[in-house]
Amino acid sequence: MTIDMLHARPLDPREVTHDLTAASEKIKLDPGRYPMHATVELGGDIVARVEVHTWYGADPKRPPEPHRGVTLYHVGPAKPAERAWGVDVSSYQPHIDWAKVAGAGAAFAIVKATEGRTVSSPTFAAQRSGARVAGLLVGAYHFFRTTSDPRQQIDHFLDVLGSDLGDLPPALDVEWQHEGDPLGGLSPAAFLDAVTLVVEHLALRTGRRPLLYTAPGFWSLLPPRGDVEAATDLWCAKYGPEPSKVGAWPRWTLWQYTDRRAVPGIGPDDASVFAGGVEELRAWALGATAPTYVSPEQSPQQALDVTTPRGLQAALNAAGAAPPLVVDGKIGPRTTAAIAAFQASHGLTADGRIGPATRAALIQALGA
Repeated sequence: MTIDMLHARPLDPREVTHDLTAASEKIKLDPGRYPMHATVELGGDIVARVEVHTWYGADPKRPPEPHRGVTLYHVGPAKPAERAWGVDVSSYQPHIDWAKVAGAGAAFAIVKATEGRTVSSPTFAAQRSGARVAGLLVGAYHFFRTTSDPRQQIDHFLDVLGSDLGDLPPALDVEWQHEGDPLGGLSPAAFLDAVTLVVEHLALRTGRRPLLYTAPGFWSLLPPRGDVEAATDLWCAKYGPEPSKVGAWPRWTLWQYTDRRAVPGIGPDDASVFAGGVEELRAWALGATAPTYVSPEQSPQQALDVTTPRGLQAALNAAGAAPPLVVDGKIGPRTTAAIAAFQASHGLTADGRIGPATRAALIQALGA
């Protein structure tokens, strides 16, 4: 069977149904019938293609590694994108036609600038300039290493960036350090302490809230303190179903959902979606709070329904809970403390309980 893949595009994660996921799993687990590079029609304009994927995060004791995977593609007329999407690049993509990247609909590019205290990407300046000339919003990222002083790493990162900090918030890449040694010889507590110093120093020197890239499995190795999550926005690397809870972040801001998107002008590359459209992305780049992502099954009104535990937590976050709450529907000490703080700031009895007066004040504060 021959299928024209010339105009194929990977499905947006929101388009992947449970049935499509189940079909993909059957194909992946049957290499005899579906060898590498096999392409299978799944109905309508959807096809599944067996490809090499790079696995992240399912088992934090193992490093990323290539494996047999299945990518779902749409081969019919393109559907309008609901979320802004973009790419991240480094010296592994030395030749990029940025006009083609922009023409394919990408809204942003995040470019590797530095690693550790001394390593600089030789392609950073050209990639940043090329992406900006093509009209993309541009960001830069630093790969954190345990072998260098955290503050000196940020000084090196900002020296390379110069006066141009980028359109998007500066990003920190926090992931596997070495094969078989994910935390680079540090204890989990010491690793998290070093990451905290990196985040604090970057925020202090730039005046911007950093973006932190990590995978759920890797982050689960660290103590659940929540201070890094409270000071950063999450760029989540998770290939498969949409990420839900990662650490104490209440939501993801960017989601890197594949490392194999066929991007015109680059080829197979990492692709991430933003938790909103292009206009929201531009507002976030200018310093606005990232939008709260609402699942396709949940309307914005339902997301902030203060009569439900999850809606109450989301509403408290929208009203400025600090640190933000994990929206898990569990009303524990942190949620109670956030209720009390809201009550105190609005002249109510700070008892941590949601009564009619508190509920009315919260709805009014949200403009609902």
